[in-house]
Amino acid sequence: MHSLKKETQILKMKINFTNEQNVFRDEVRAWLESNVPKTPLKSLDTKEGFE
Repeated sequence: MHSLKKETQILKMKINFTNEQNVFRDEVRAWLESNVPKTPLKSLDTKEGFE
């Protein structure tokens, strides 16, 4: 019987964004920072979450 060696290959990918994509990402992050509640919302699995 042959023993099989499991080979692991790590692939690296460099991702470059356009200036427009970076501007959009910054706008989205700013919007999220301004609009997402600072404290977590109550779970909808509870009575308090529905009030």
